[in-house]
Amino acid sequence: MEPSAGSPRPAASIVIPLWNNVAYTHACLVRLAEATPAGTFEVVLVDNGSTDGTAELLAALSGDVRIVRNAQNLGFSRACNQGAEVATGRHLVFLNNDTEPHPGWLQPLVEVLDGEPDVGVVGSKLLFPNGLVQHAGVWMVGDGSRKYLHGYHRLYLAVPDDPAVEERCDLQVVTGAALAIRSDLFRQLGGFDEGYWNGNEDVDLCLKVREAGYRVVYEPRSCLTHHESVSGPERFSRTSDNVVRLSQRWSAQTALDGIGDCGVFRSGSGVGAPARTGIADASLPVARTARSSRLRPDAVHVVGHMGPGGGPGWTASMAADLLSAGGIEHDVSAFHLAWTYDSPPGYSLNGTGDSCGIVLICAEPQLLPWILADRGARFLEHRYVVALWGWPEGSPPDQTDRAVTMAHEFWVPTTALRSEIARLGAASPLVLRPYPAEPSPFAAEIRAVTGTEGRLTFTASVDLSAGPSYHDTHGDAAVAIAAFTNAFSPTDDAALLVGVRGGRHLPWRVRALTDLAGTHPNVAVLDLDPAGVTGDHLAAAGDCHVALLGARGFAPASLAAMQAGAPVVALDSPAKPDVMSARNAYLVDPASAPEYPQWVVATADIMRRVAADPADRAARGRRAAEDLRRRDDRRSAERFVAERVRRAATLLGQLAGAART
Repeated sequence: MEPSAGSPRPAASIVIPLWNNVAYTHACLVRLAEATPAGTFEVVLVDNGSTDGTAELLAALSGDVRIVRNAQNLGFSRACNQGAEVATGRHLVFLNNDTEPHPGWLQPLVEVLDGEPDVGVVGSKLLFPNGLVQHAGVWMVGDGSRKYLHGYHRLYLAVPDDPAVEERCDLQVVTGAALAIRSDLFRQLGGFDEGYWNGNEDVDLCLKVREAGYRVVYEPRSCLTHHESVSGPERFSRTSDNVVRLSQRWSAQTALDGIGDCGVFRSGSGVGAPARTGIADASLPVARTARSSRLRPDAVHVVGHMGPGGGPGWTASMAADLLSAGGIEHDVSAFHLAWTYDSPPGYSLNGTGDSCGIVLICAEPQLLPWILADRGARFLEHRYVVALWGWPEGSPPDQTDRAVTMAHEFWVPTTALRSEIARLGAASPLVLRPYPAEPSPFAAEIRAVTGTEGRLTFTASVDLSAGPSYHDTHGDAAVAIAAFTNAFSPTDDAALLVGVRGGRHLPWRVRALTDLAGTHPNVAVLDLDPAGVTGDHLAAAGDCHVALLGARGFAPASLAAMQAGAPVVALDSPAKPDVMSARNAYLVDPASAPEYPQWVVATADIMRRVAADPADRAARGRRAAEDLRRRDDRRSAERFVAERVRRAATLLGQLAGAART
C-alpha cells in the first residue's frame, strides 16, 4: 500500500529483493516491524519470480509496503534498482531477506547519512545466528599478479564484543546485505551495475561511491542477524564472471587493504619492505638484524596459512609441534587469502610475535610481501627470518625474486627442492624432511560409516579453506573422480571416498565435484569438517591414495597414507617427498601427463592396475610404511629445528652485542 499524497517523505526506503525462501522473508519482515519505529521507513519488496509461497505472503501484507513483481529471476542488481526506482525515502537501505534487524538498527544509519555530508555509504554489523561476526566491513585483496581483485569479510567469525568489531571505521567496501546510501547519490551513480549476477555488485557500488569523493563507513551500532547465502547454488552460478568484471573495472586503481590490519583502509598497498641482497649464511647486516631491546633472540613467531576452523594449517602446525618438542618458546598466527565474498577470516592471531626475535614464515614465495602488508613493512627488521617452502613453482617470478631477499635461510622438504631454490638465489636452503602425523584413530570408523569395509577403496581430498584455485577444479579430487568413473562401472567392487574441508564457504566448488561424480553409486564426496576429520585421516583409511599435486611439499595426507600401508598415486616431480619412490608408490611421469586430461587417463590406468594386482598394491604399501619407519624423520626434524633455532638465537645475540658497542 502506498502512502497518501500528504504523507511526509520517510527517512529510509528499505529495499528487499526476494527469490524464494519465504520463511526467511517472513521472519525478516516481522523482526523489521518489531525493531524499527513506525513512520520512519517504508518497505519496497521486489520479487524475482519466486515459486514457493512468496506471492501469497506479499498478497497478505499491508501498511507502507511497495511491491514490484517480476516474472523471472532478474538478479540482485536489477531487483535493487527496480526497488530504488519506486522508493520515496531520503535514503535507500538495501537489505537481504535472510537478515533479522536488531532493535535500533536503522537510526544509526540515518544519523550518519544525515549528519555527515561526505559519507556516501554506511554498512551494518552482521552476526550469525550463533552470535559470531559475519560482517564488519570488507577487505579488498588481490592475487600476486594483481590480475584479479576480490572482496571478503573482515573479522569473520570474531566474537561480537571484540574491540575491532565495535569500532566504527572508514573502509573501501561494506556488504550489500545491509547497506544504506543517499537516494540521490545512488541515482546519480547509476545504481547497481546490472552486469554482475548476485556477487560483487555491492563492491562495485562502494568503489564508485569512493571514486565520486565520498566515504564508506562501517557503523557497528547498526546490528542485524544474517543467515548468509541461503538462496542456493544460483547465488554462486556466475562467481568467476563477477570477479573478472570487477577486476577489469577496478583492479588497476584500487589499493589493496592489509589483510591483517583492523580493516581501516590504508592508502597504497603497504608492500614496501626494504629489500635485502647478498646475505651470506654466517654474516648478517647489523642494521637489519641487531635485536631491539624488546625482541628475544630465543623466541619464535610462526606465521602460516589458516586451515578450516580458523586454526593454523598443516605446515605451521608442524613447525609449532617441532618447536614444542624442543621446549622452544613460540607463538603462532595464521593468515587466510580468501577469494570469495563469503570467506573465513583474513588473519587470526593467538600470538603477535612482538617479542620474538625469530620469525618462521610458512608460505609460498609470493605471500611473503603480503605478510608484510599485514604486519607492516618493517615487521621483519631486526629479526632472523626463516622461510619454510613446500614448493616454489607456480609463484610469479617477480614475487619469487623478491621473496628470496626477505629470508636469511630457507627450509624445504626435499633435496631436489634445495637445489631448485638455491638456483633462485635464496640464502641457505636446508632440508627439513617431512614426517607423518600420528596414526589416524578414525580409519576403521570411516570404513564402517561409508560401507567400504572389505572393498577396494581409493581416497582423495581437497582443502577449500584457502579459497578456490586450480587445485580444486583440476586437482587431486577432480582427477580421482574423473579417473574412477572412467575405470570402474557401478557394478565393480571398488569405491572412491573424496574428502572436502572448508566446503561451506565454497558450495559451488563442492557442487562441481558432485556433478563430476554424477550418479555413480560408488563415489562419495564427504564433508569432513563437521566430524572433525582431516584429509590425513581419510587417506589413512583407504587402500590407495590419489594425490598427484598433494604429494608435494610436506604432503601430510600422502605421508599418512604411506604410514598406514597405502601406496600413493603421485606426480614424479622434484617436490615429492624423498621417501616416495617407484618401489612404494605409483608415480606418473609429468612429461607423459603434463596436464589435467592426461592425469585422468594415467590415474585411471593405475586404478585398474591396483584392482587387477592386489598383491602388488599390498607390497608397495608395505614398503611405504617400512621406508617411513626406517627414516625416523620425526626425531630428525626435532633435532634439525632445535639446532637451527639455537644457531639463529646465538647469532642474534652476537649482533645485538655488537650493535650496543
